[in-house]
Amino acid sequence: MDLKKIFEAHTYQKQDEASRYRNTMIIVALVFSIYYLVTGFLEISKADLVFLRFSFSISLCYVICVILAYFPKTLRIGKYFMVILLECSLIFMIVFGESYYFSPYWGLLLAAFSYELFGRKTSITLIAIGFLIVIFYCYVPFGMSLIIYPYYNDTFYFIYPIMFAVFSISGYLVFYRLDRKFDGLLSTRDKYLRQAQLDNLTGLNNRYYFDSLVEKKMSSTETESIGLFILDIDDFKNVNDTFGHLFGDEVLKKISKMITFISGDELNVCRWGGEEFCILEFNQTPEDIVSLAETVRIMIMNTNFGDETKDIYLTVSIGSCWRENDLSLQKLQLFRDADKALYYAKESGKNKVVTDKQLADIEAKAKAEAEG
Repeated sequence: MDLKKIFEAHTYQKQDEASRYRNTMIIVALVFSIYYLVTGFLEISKADLVFLRFSFSISLCYVICVILAYFPKTLRIGKYFMVILLECSLIFMIVFGESYYFSPYWGLLLAAFSYELFGRKTSITLIAIGFLIVIFYCYVPFGMSLIIYPYYNDTFYFIYPIMFAVFSISGYLVFYRLDRKFDGLLSTRDKYLRQAQLDNLTGLNNRYYFDSLVEKKMSSTETESIGLFILDIDDFKNVNDTFGHLFGDEVLKKISKMITFISGDELNVCRWGGEEFCILEFNQTPEDIVSLAETVRIMIMNTNFGDETKDIYLTVSIGSCWRENDLSLQKLQLFRDADKALYYAKESGKNKVVTDKQLADIEAKAKAEAEG
């Protein structure tokens, strides 16, 4: 499994919802604005001023809808304006006789766009409003008196509401089924993506997730500083050799829970590999990072990992690094400095916390002594 490709796919598939709404509205608005504009021009020869005014007005409103959809701040207004236009278009078609051409399909279109723009519950309300409009013009005497088109007959008044209801419900059910299926696919994708980000043994985030987290935090303007420390269990190979790998696995699980508890945020903790763990802290002082590392070290040192038959105590070595988050900060250098501090902690006796600053001071002092 190529985890890098999974993360890239996740980034591309997580499309901005607002962009999807915007694209849908622009396409729909352009299609209907052109349709009503062309219809208006075709009817000019009949000199039907009422029809022309309605046709060109609706066309202009759809153009306005395109403009509203283009700007993020007015997108929400555009969504409601679009649905109102769809309902008005339905009235327009019934009143002026356009229903003969679109009567089987308008309910389907209304259901589709309402579902796409507003979701399951709201779309039901909007479809119901459309159906009430149809009932008003087909069954209510006052509504029937408002119809300008003179060629409707009793068959139309009887059949049209039924067909509108059938196609509206059919459209809703089709989109509901597709939506559920898409949600299932997204859920499955997210499940496998999350599994790819986790360490199977401890349940902590793994190295791949941790790398992406560091990059994300480094690029954020809210991150003023980054503190990193790498923890390594001292002589862990001897633990496995003496007590077995199953016991070693339990030790790793227990230590991972302790680190997570002290850190307070499991997303900032990862199993780096083997018996190594990494912890990130943001917007803390260097002293806070050292204090946290010492708390982890002391808690592990004082924990009995054995049982009633034997006492088993372990120690850990920790290398820490703290940097202000600026353009010069490099992820690789951050990890390299913390890793060098960890190496020195292991080489100089273990069971200690060494910071990159302490290591730099030690190296500078050794260099000065060598030169002197």
